[in-house]
Amino acid sequence: MHIPAHLRGYYYLTHILLQVVPNAGIPLFMTKNLYPDAGRTFGVSASSVERAIRTSISNCWNGKGRDALEQMADYRLPQRPTSSQFIYIMADYIRRTS
Repeated sequence: MHIPAHLRGYYYLTHILLQVVPNAGIPLFMTKNLYPDAGRTFGVSASSVERAIRTSISNCWNGKGRDALEQMADYRLPQRPTSSQFIYIMADYIRRTS
């Protein structure tokens, strides 16, 4: 995805995906559950998690990861995905290819 590991959002996304992938039927309550949980795990605020994830998604979208993301989504993305959309695309791809 061309999200460098030095970005904090890389680790937050990994943590969230490890929770989301095995729980396909559970709705994504990003601001109520996933961001606060990641924040507690890493000792930061939920808003810090959200901001770091947005930065990582932006880095992916504006860099070399856009094509890979569109291949994972199986359709052309007209604009940069939201955090929820990005996580859904990633989780769905992992489920489909595992």
